[in-house]
Amino acid sequence: MVCKGICIRFKATGRSINGGRYIEGQKRCQRCDIYITWNVSVFCPCCGTRLRYKPRNGKLKLKFNEAKNEREQAEVLTI
Repeated sequence: MVCKGICIRFKATGRSINGGRYIEGQKRCQRCDIYITWNVSVFCPCCGTRLRYKPRNGKLKLKFNEAKNEREQAEVLTI
């Protein structure tokens, strides 16, 4: 469970203007201390630690949940 440096290949670039990295699908590895774009699983490809995919801050949680609800409603309308 040590960072091997593999995660640098999946490192996410830039910050989001729309409300956060988690809304864009980026995940955070606490052990490697970076945001990565990894959609294969919820575990870091480098160290195996579980990735954080939801914000911990209260204000960002509200934005994340609102964006998630909007996405779900848009999917229902397209069906």
